Amino acid sequence: MTSEHQVSTHQSSFEERLPAWYAQARVRRLAFWIVVILLGLNQAWSHRRLIDHDGVAYLDIAENYARGAWSTALNGFYSPLYSWLMAIPLFLFKVPRSSEATVLHLINFTGYLGAYAAFEFFLSQLIRTSRATLDAKDQSSGLSEATWHTLGLAIFLYSVTMANSSGHSAQGAPGSTPDIFVLFSVFLAAGLLLCMQAGEARWGTYAVFGVVLALGYFAKTAMFPLSFVLELRG
Repeated sequence: MTSEHQVSTHQSSFEERLPAWYAQARVRRLAFWIVVILLGLNQAWSHRRLIDHDGVAYLDIAENYARGAWSTALNGFYSPLYSWLMAIPLFLFKVPRSSEATVLHLINFTGYLGAYAAFEFFLSQLIRTSRATLDAKDQSSGLSEATWHTLGLAIFLYSVTMANSSGHSAQGAPGSTPDIFVLFSVFLAAGLLLCMQAGEARWGTYAVFGVVLALGYFAKTAMFPLSFVLELRG
């Protein structure tokens, strides 16, 4: 009976502490980052030797950049940013061909972490904007910051991991495209846009906004028309 009482007391104490722990923004943010990193590492490692046809093309272009064959590297079909990023480790570490797919997935993992950081920034700006437009009564009955963060994490992880695992055109191969860097650009640009619309932007904010849109364009040309839309909204 004493043992059962101790277990019951421990469970009750844990349930009482959990909301207070979860309500701490810094601790919650750290826990979320751990989840994001572990899931991303697991996917990158499990896919390290898998690549689709687009990934092979990007790696071929990166090889040309790494060995200085600039005229061959220039390509009118594939956007350059992804190949530029892969060319750096290929040039610095002389990566053998058998390990090039692993380099690609490590680049994707880096972009994945950047995309989550950009999403976190966008979500924080969205929460601030939504609270600024609501009165005190609406704020008390609306979603808490912890709920916003939890829903945001779930949506981010589901969309990004499913996109990477489904591969290009849902062919079953792992994602080997610069889509994650497009997400990084979109999330960061959207967060900066909310900052500008709230009247909190400085001249540096507009400069960063332009650089982010340019990076998105270098990742995929589809960002070119979208950039005009975002600029008009700003």
